[in-house]
Amino acid sequence: MKHFGLLLAAVLFGGWAGSPATAAPLQGRVKSVKIYPRGVYVTMSILTTLRAGETEIAFPDLWYADPATVELRLLAGTTGATYVMESQQAVRGSDVEQQQRYLLLRDTLAARRARLEADSMVLVREIEFLQANAKQEATSVSQLAAVDTWMQAKYASVYEAQRKNRESRAALDRDWAENERAIRRIESQASQVTLVRARVNSLRTQKAEFELAYFTRAAQWEPVYFFRFEPARATAELDYQGTVWQWTHFDWDRVAATLSYGTPNRALNRAQLTPQTLLYSPAIKYRARTLEMDVTQDMAVDVSKFGGTYTGEESPKFMASAPVAPMAPTARMEVSENNISYQLASPLTLVSSSDNGNIRQTVQVRRDTVPVLYEYEVTPKISTDVLLLARVPGWQELHLTNGRVNVFCDGRMLGQSNLSVRNTADTLVLPLTLESQVVVERKETGNYQERVSGAKMERMRSYEIRVKNNKSFPVNLTVKDQYPLSSTSEVEIALTNDSGAEANPQTGMLIWHLDLAPGEERVVTFGYTVRYPRGGDLSW
Repeated sequence: MKHFGLLLAAVLFGGWAGSPATAAPLQGRVKSVKIYPRGVYVTMSILTTLRAGETEIAFPDLWYADPATVELRLLAGTTGATYVMESQQAVRGSDVEQQQRYLLLRDTLAARRARLEADSMVLVREIEFLQANAKQEATSVSQLAAVDTWMQAKYASVYEAQRKNRESRAALDRDWAENERAIRRIESQASQVTLVRARVNSLRTQKAEFELAYFTRAAQWEPVYFFRFEPARATAELDYQGTVWQWTHFDWDRVAATLSYGTPNRALNRAQLTPQTLLYSPAIKYRARTLEMDVTQDMAVDVSKFGGTYTGEESPKFMASAPVAPMAPTARMEVSENNISYQLASPLTLVSSSDNGNIRQTVQVRRDTVPVLYEYEVTPKISTDVLLLARVPGWQELHLTNGRVNVFCDGRMLGQSNLSVRNTADTLVLPLTLESQVVVERKETGNYQERVSGAKMERMRSYEIRVKNNKSFPVNLTVKDQYPLSSTSEVEIALTNDSGAEANPQTGMLIWHLDLAPGEERVVTFGYTVRYPRGGDLSW
């Protein structure tokens, strides 16, 4: 009965009882769009002529619209007119007649299926009858031959009829499946299309302009950056562009467009704290041979939270440079309390794409010249690859968002990187490229076995990091490593050697800032000692 309800809604929504029939939907023009990372707010202009008295108007079908956001406004210039607007998700009027045909065809196919199934049962009974009569004895040879001939002909006829019956049922099943798909397609559109109707009363015949606005998820945009730099310069060019695509079923022809960081389709809920109960289990002790252990005591060194994923940032020392200055911006930026938007300087023309967004367009947002400091960085515990980094101070003034960055140096594309603004530091760090001419090696130079030290066991480890600058000019290289921290007061960890590194005892991080001359090789070392209760075990 679902299809009947949808059909009824479409028929009733086509017009109110006792009023003139609703005309075909008017044509509209997209006037402006505000595009979000997931969705778009569309404003359309619809021109019409109002007759004196009461008129019912059907507006363009809105695909993928949120019915709760639909607004209809009668613009200034129209006098003596009032209207009542209604919007509803339902089967489009142009599909109602087609849906009726499919429903009638369903009934016809069901009747044919019933007849074929009845015919099949008759054939089965006829075969059973023939098999039963074949067992009767004949009174003469001639009679036996006649019966045999008749039975063979009858069997052939019945089996041929049964074969045709199976073929007819298979063909009917295919027709049935195709018809059901067509019905489901029309019914599914009831949740994708919003129909907008209005009853208008006008004191006189006049021209009028309606403005129809709504939000839909049928559009997206994402940022893309072009970072262009020259190593000899203290500034770089950051070109900010946006890729836009839409599948609203309306082509955009020279519309006023705004790109926004907002998320209007996200539900906002206040965070609520609930009482928290701390569960405690007393220590359970047992004796095994002569060793007594507290199984709740963690006697291992916890290094899991330092698994080579350190992302802390230090504030670099910058040379004095000019503040960030926009360079010939092509979009006007609007900053509000909770949102940032860019109003494009040129109108946007973009046809409606299919749902997979196969038609995309890139638009210019802005272009900035930014101060930048270049340095090299390596974390050899994770990888010996040396990264060239660009550090951009005061990046908050640029009002950026997460996106892909295409990196160019002296007009050559070096590769791609990712820009992330989930950063509380004052300096934006942007990876540019891998540097193969700065070579780094890391190796373990000491891993002493356990030895007794008083009431505890002691173990030592040491490492060596060797770096060499094979470039023809000096480089500033930051080397990062770490030593483990203790998760319990029973385990003591002491840093025994750091080669002058910046050591952070709260995080276990070690940082060396090395100024390497061309061809220079440098070696830094570090080591630590772990003391823990006898009988315990370490997890490295």
